Amino acid sequence: MLQHPLQILYIEDDDLDRMIMKRALNSSGLPVELRFAENIDAGREATQGVEYDCIFLDYNLPGGTGLELLKVIRASGNNSPIIIVTSQGDEKIAVEAMKNGANDYIPKSFLSADGLSQSLRFVLRFRDQERERIRLQEELNAAQQQLQAVASNSPIILFAFDQNQQLALLEGRSQTLFGIAPEAVLHQGLIEVQSKLPMNAEDVTTAMHGKEVTTVVAFNDRYFEIYYAPVRDASQQISGVMGIAADITTHKAAEDQLLQAKQMAEETSRMKEQFLANMSHEIRTPMNGIIGLTRILLETSLTEEQERYLQSIKTCSNNLLVIINDILDFSKIEAGKMNFEQVPFRMNDIVAHTIELFQTKADEKSIRLVQEIDSQVPMALIGDPTRLSQILNNLVSNAIKFTDKGDVTVRLSLRSKRDQDVTVDFEVRDSGIGIPEKSLDSIFESFTQASSDTTRKFGGTGLGLTIVKKLIELQGGAITVRSKVGQGTTFAFHISFPIATEASFRPVEMIQEDKLDISHLRILIAEDNPVNQLIVKKLFKDWKTEVQFADNGKLAIEQLQQANFDLILMDIQMPEMDGNTAAHYIRTELPEPFRSIPIMAMTAHATQAERDKSFQVGMNEYISKPFDPAELRKKILAITQDRKTPLNQAAEPAATTTTVLLPESNNNGNVTKNPASPEQVQAILSEHKINLTYLKSIADGNDGFIIEMIEMFLNKTPEALEKMEACFREKNWEELRQIAHRIKPSFGYVGLATTQQMLAEIEKLSEDPSGDPSRVGTLMGEVRQISRSAFSQLEQELGSMR
Repeated sequence: MLQHPLQILYIEDDDLDRMIMKRALNSSGLPVELRFAENIDAGREATQGVEYDCIFLDYNLPGGTGLELLKVIRASGNNSPIIIVTSQGDEKIAVEAMKNGANDYIPKSFLSADGLSQSLRFVLRFRDQERERIRLQEELNAAQQQLQAVASNSPIILFAFDQNQQLALLEGRSQTLFGIAPEAVLHQGLIEVQSKLPMNAEDVTTAMHGKEVTTVVAFNDRYFEIYYAPVRDASQQISGVMGIAADITTHKAAEDQLLQAKQMAEETSRMKEQFLANMSHEIRTPMNGIIGLTRILLETSLTEEQERYLQSIKTCSNNLLVIINDILDFSKIEAGKMNFEQVPFRMNDIVAHTIELFQTKADEKSIRLVQEIDSQVPMALIGDPTRLSQILNNLVSNAIKFTDKGDVTVRLSLRSKRDQDVTVDFEVRDSGIGIPEKSLDSIFESFTQASSDTTRKFGGTGLGLTIVKKLIELQGGAITVRSKVGQGTTFAFHISFPIATEASFRPVEMIQEDKLDISHLRILIAEDNPVNQLIVKKLFKDWKTEVQFADNGKLAIEQLQQANFDLILMDIQMPEMDGNTAAHYIRTELPEPFRSIPIMAMTAHATQAERDKSFQVGMNEYISKPFDPAELRKKILAITQDRKTPLNQAAEPAATTTTVLLPESNNNGNVTKNPASPEQVQAILSEHKINLTYLKSIADGNDGFIIEMIEMFLNKTPEALEKMEACFREKNWEELRQIAHRIKPSFGYVGLATTQQMLAEIEKLSEDPSGDPSRVGTLMGEVRQISRSAFSQLEQELGSMR
């Protein structure tokens, strides 16, 4: 329903026709206001700056034709719908009128109410559509202007290619960055454009095939991240490619700086860790000698004065070990490498052990050492008992150190209890010298003590409380301190623990002294330090245990194959061949029963990284120097418990000697093998480790598939390698080439890419019999040597998966 009358102009010189038009419009049922113009001049004047809902224009007018006036009206910018009215009914006139801007054509014979109503409704719909088109065009132009403004002021280049791979759109900073105006390259082909702008023909082609592409490219000393996407028409057919190239030069520079900073930090951390490992080793090695010799001397007949001096040496040595351990713990915490166990333990045992440990020191100072445990605290909990003991021991040790009279109390109470866990409050309270109020805020800082003369009077590094605080916080707890000078200090902390069940505890068999007999064992000790050899020799002599020494890893391997041993105690840092390399060689290269002999690392290296490395190369146990003799004996028993009969009483195996051989070839095509140096052995063993990542990725959790692949490799590859060597001796180059080609992928499947490349080189060299047979022989020998190690590693992997 029209809300306002339609504004109609009828340009007609005939009175009768004007009357017919007026009557027909009044009968059409449409509300109209009708105006008339009688000639061309009047029509020009009536349409000047005035828009109508419709203009009816007679074709024949005095002074000219309606087509002439139509052109004038349109030229003036008047967009009113125009219907040409004529009595001639000539289609040529209609076509000409439509070409010049008319919207419809009606013969005068159709000037009826129905005919005019239909024509008006048509042109009104057309008018509304035209107005909507104009509105949308204006909005589109405005949006395009905004896009151009954004693109021009942003570090991007917006571009598009049509289906013929010609540049159809270019907006943004192309002119600013490269001095290229859009109009200079529009409609040029992709190949020509990619030499001027950061666009890649291959990526555009990929997008043309329906795939989105994101890539980073360097162009004219700048970096761009470019996104390509296919453009689809209404029928979902690809009609071109749209893309954005973002200038990320600044971001890339910042990223490179961050990467360099990260690498520098990692290198610094690695150097720090290596320094601490070396420092620990260099200090612990002589400390092992001092403590060991002191222990030996204390077991001899001494005067009272000599015993007092030796006890002082022992105390000082133990204090130095505490300092070393504090530094290593602090480094571990700072590096974020401190790990916590989650094992069942009894809280009362932890507290009782702390009290027992420091009772003698308390008695020496006539201090009462008291424990108070709230009955509501569950005794069976889950956590890290070693770290909890470390915390309590440190706090109790400090309390006794700074207390001359009175008491030191360890108190436990229940803070809160839930279904599955509890939070326990701990207090270590003393009646000692106290801490000045000004020092309370800094007492937990690294290398900080309460006053400047604390270190002089009482010793210590100032790291103990720092480590305690970190250990508590890493377990989700917190620690506080309150103190008054001359009255004492209280350290309070809380930690949450899951509650353990009694079923979580395994019965512990207490090993009595008479059951720690290791006299039936024969032990090979790889140790290059004469002092350490002396201490260990004395220790095992007391235990009535036969030992034999090797000064380095290479000698240990040789002596292992010349006699029978039940255990190897392996130092890590030795000349010629270190302990880790020797252990790895034993595990991967020697035949049984030598390969399975228990090996314990016995080293001054005390870091977690060194411990992990020892286990990775196949060692069974680890003990750091200086060691507790009782702990050493228990660990020896634990890893040799199935050796009730020593090897030296077992049936003598056939004489076997295994040596690492490095291959060479002579001009006759024969492969010769020369013994490798220790350095070459170490290089071979460290560089060629299997990696089953690829097999695991395609197995998708199916261990059976991996087992089948490993078994196939172990069954087929040795035979193929033997056949290759036979072909080499017979100079059968074609079959040699075929075998190398066939087995080459298998080495890639188990992560031996270097070996795969060697086989590829053998394959290529075998294509030309007149090439370099010496090089082929050398490569074959290397493949054989690496394969032996790989077979051993895969057999171990297979055993662990079954």
